[in-house]
Amino acid sequence: MKKIIIVSTVGLIYDGITSVITSYLEAMNREDLKIYVVSTIMSESKIEKKIEELGCELSLIHISEPT
Repeated sequence: MKKIIIVSTVGLIYDGITSVITSYLEAMNREDLKIYVVSTIMSESKIEKKIEELGCELSLIHISEPT
């Protein structure tokens, strides 16, 4: 099984980047793939649900400003 990690550095919000990520996930053959989606900054609950329904594991991380 191959593993894929997708990191959205703008968060999972309603924008073009997230639309491209979800469109690719919907269109691709996900058999024999373990897909991890990592979100920074913020995440919309409907988008989280959609990604999880596609069989991906979702992680949310908080990145703070340097001090």
